[in-house]
Amino acid sequence: MKTQALLRRLRQLTGPVASVRHHLRAVQVDAPTLMVVLAGEKRVFSGEQTWRCAVGEAVMVHQPLALDVENAPARGRDYRAVIVSFEWRLVELARSILAAHGAAVPSPSLVSVLPVRDVSEALAGLMEPEALSPGAGRDLALVRLLLALARRGHSGFLRGRVDSVCAQVRALVGAAPARRWTSPQVERALSMSGATLRRRLAREEASLRGLILEARLHQALGLLQTSGEPLKSIAFACGYRSRRRFVAAFQARFGVAPSIFR
Repeated sequence: MKTQALLRRLRQLTGPVASVRHHLRAVQVDAPTLMVVLAGEKRVFSGEQTWRCAVGEAVMVHQPLALDVENAPARGRDYRAVIVSFEWRLVELARSILAAHGAAVPSPSLVSVLPVRDVSEALAGLMEPEALSPGAGRDLALVRLLLALARRGHSGFLRGRVDSVCAQVRALVGAAPARRWTSPQVERALSMSGATLRRRLAREEASLRGLILEARLHQALGLLQTSGEPLKSIAFACGYRSRRRFVAAFQARFGVAPSIFR
C-alpha cells in the first residue's frame, strides 16, 4: 500500500491531536511503542540524543525510557499521530517466532526512526476489522508488526523485558487509576511484603505515592490524546475529585496544560 493511502487509513484510529506546538516532559514509556506521525512533526529526546520524525515516518521506542517529546503542527494543520504499544507478552511471542527461524538478533537501539513504507503491510493489518478491538485478532496483527520491524533491523525490543518494580506499580495503578490505592493493596497484588516493596522501590529511587501519582497522570495523558471525554470526566476517571487539582498536577508533571490536547 502507498504511504499516503496508508496514512489516510490510519487516521481512523484514535491518537494524539494538537493545534499548537507543545513539549511534554519526561513521558515514561514502559513497553515497546511505535509512534506514527500522520501530520506535523515529532521530536523525541533522551539525554543528549534527539530523534526527529516527520510525516510518513515512525519512531520506535524499544525499551523502557523516560523521554521528552515535542509535537509540532504543520502550518494550517493539526499535529496528528497514531501510537501503538506492544505488551511484553506479545514481544515474547515475536521473539520465540524469530528464534525458531534463527533470526532473533536484537539491535542495540533504544529508539529508532523508520519510514512507514518499511512496515506498511503490517501497519495496514491493524485496520482489519478483527484487529480493531482487543482480542486474538489484534494480538496477531501486533505480533506481525513486531516481526516486520525486526526483519527491517528495528529489533531493540528483542533484548527483553526490564521488569522493574516501578513499571509493575505503574501498570497496576494504570489499570484502575481511580482506585484509592494503599500500600497493602499493592503489596498483595505484587506478592511482596511491605518491607520488600519499600526496599526495592528505594533501590530504584522511587516512592509508592509518587508512582501512583505518575501512573494516574500518564493514564490521563493517554485519555486526553485518544478520547473526546471532557476534562472533568478524565480527571475523575484518573482518581481526581477536583478538576483544578488535576490541571495543576498535570502541568507540574508534564510541563503543559491538559487543555493543549482538547
